[in-house]
Amino acid sequence: MVALAGRLALARRAGYSLGNLLRGNCSSQGAQLFAGAVAGAFSSLVLAPTDAIKIRAQLDGSGALPALRRLLLLGGVPELFRALGPTMMRMIPASAVRTSCTAPHMQPCPSCSSACLCMY
Repeated sequence: MVALAGRLALARRAGYSLGNLLRGNCSSQGAQLFAGAVAGAFSSLVLAPTDAIKIRAQLDGSGALPALRRLLLLGGVPELFRALGPTMMRMIPASAVRTSCTAPHMQPCPSCSSACLCMY
């Protein structure tokens, strides 16, 4: 997490801010890479507990609630985030590259009136 905070601070000093990215004011390749990296980090952080529960349920052959109970008994809340580091190492670059490759091709969609990759 400390490394991620350092990277975010570096990006802010380079002129990239989440506000500008969300408003669409940054269209450079670097800004798109940054936006994708932040999205990948956030999704990894949010989905880590559900991923841990899913894996424990598959290993035990049980449901989600027994798996959650077992995880919490084994290591508490930190057990839900144990695999977060390797997951972020995979998701941050993958999400950054995917976003920077698809963002330039997004156009206003006549069917849903937002920028998307709908097949219209």
